[in-house]
Amino acid sequence: MNTVAIFLVVILLIIISMVDIKYKLIYDWHLLLLFIVISSLLFIEKTQLVTAVSGSLSFGGTLFLLGILGKLLFKKEAMGNGDTKLGFILGLLLGWKLSFLALYICFISASVIAILYKYFLKNKIETIPFAPFLSFGTVIAYLYGSELINIYLSY
Repeated sequence: MNTVAIFLVVILLIIISMVDIKYKLIYDWHLLLLFIVISSLLFIEKTQLVTAVSGSLSFGGTLFLLGILGKLLFKKEAMGNGDTKLGFILGLLLGWKLSFLALYICFISASVIAILYKYFLKNKIETIPFAPFLSFGTVIAYLYGSELINIYLSY
């Protein structure tokens, strides 16, 4: 059953990412579906509530604080509310350790794409749809996070 739930999470993340790329928005009903699937997965895996909540607060809270900081620094919205809500939901799945790993992967991959886009395509970037990077970071952290953390800690 959790293979089916993970498959549904990945499908929903692809849909959310594609909509964000095309329209630069994340629909609340997509987030609700994702929340339902992740909640059912947590129930099936008997995940502790503390682990899920700490992950949610770590992932979503970080995005929320970065959004506030960006707004203060740049005098415009730096992080969309949909991205923050998505972060809170994805954090439920990951727990706090994997949430920070997912954020790291997310920010590194977004930075690389933004730099490549700017310098090779010579286009000015107004906004970057962030859901694809949040999704990418989450999937990598969920699938390979423990191994990546162990590799990092072994050095």
